[in-house]
Amino acid sequence: MADGSTGGSGLHLHEQAWEANPDNTIRIGADLHPVRARVATDAERNRLWPQFIESFPSYGSFQRHAGNRTIPIVILTPRR
Repeated sequence: MADGSTGGSGLHLHEQAWEANPDNTIRIGADLHPVRARVATDAERNRLWPQFIESFPSYGSFQRHAGNRTIPIVILTPRR
């Protein structure tokens, strides 16, 4: 998973970048992994958002700062 928070600003740059280029590569430690990205559905986001808050409490303040904009969650799946 990834997010499109931009720190809670009104910008949608991260989400737009994932949507424009869904096939990408991420780095975990020293390893590169090819992935495909898609924005989580509302149901998926509602289920996953509490995990973001638990792992990274600052996301709660990001969401407050975002106001009416919902911070998207991006689902990353391995590409072969």
